[in-house]
Parts: sequence; structure tokens; C-alpha cells
Amino acid sequence: MTLQQLHLVLAPLREKLQDLESQRAQLENETLRVKRQIEQLSPFTKEQKIELFKSLFIGRSDVFAKYFIHTFPSLKIIFI
Repeated sequence: MTLQQLHLVLAPLREKLQDLESQRAQLENETLRVKRQIEQLSPFTKEQKIELFKSLFIGRSDVFAKYFIHTFPSLKIIFI
């Protein structure tokens, strides 16, 4: 393939890439907008949600973690 032929092949691919990057940016903006709407509709703040969750397990000796999975995929800690 000649250099000119490569440029002819690459031109539409670059245009498609620009279109896809534009779509990605639009989707990211839409995602942020929706997240903000959801946060506004929630009757509780983040801190209130955490306290509510923690209050469900206070004084419960029968509730405990069986294992912990770290964000590093191969790390799994099992509690015995």
C-alpha cells in the first residue's frame, strides 16, 4: 500500500473517531446530569444513608463479613 492509499483509508477512520469521541462526551455530560437529578430527588444526604445502614447492624452479633474482596482482582480475604 502506498502512503496516499493509507491516507485515504485513515481519513474516514479519523472522522469516525471524532464522532465517537463527541458522542462519548455527550454521554458523560448526560450521565452527570442524571446523577445530579437523582441526588436532588433523594430525601437523605450521603451521610444520612451511611448512618442508616450502620444502624441496621448495631448490636447484631449474628451479622459479620464472611470475606472481603479487594479492588485488586486476585486479592480475596476469607474470615474464619
